[in-house]
Amino acid sequence: MDNHQGVKTLYRFEEDLIKFAVQVRMTEWKVLRATPCGWWVVPALWPTTKERWISRGTKKAFARPTKMEALDDFLARKRRHIMILKDKLDMIEEAWQIGASMRASGELRSLQAKEGDV
Repeated sequence: MDNHQGVKTLYRFEEDLIKFAVQVRMTEWKVLRATPCGWWVVPALWPTTKERWISRGTKKAFARPTKMEALDDFLARKRRHIMILKDKLDMIEEAWQIGASMRASGELRSLQAKEGDV
């Protein structure tokens, strides 16, 4: 059974960079219509913007019925973001090491000689 009947507001946390400082802000989304599958919402501060659909019960919902659920989603998104960026950084560092090894070993000069670029 859905324990979010009668929801009037959904919440989402996001980060912003303001004057070189990271801030976490919570946005509220006003529920216009509810269905068994989700909600049609608009930002509470800008209700004239286009309506957005938010599905109930999905793992990656854009906004949540409670502030705690929204904060938990934010933390999960940032943890995933950290993992993706760490993997990317590892790949970049490995590529840099390969390039540095090529430079130190003179491998570039041998490649240029083969290509006729010397």
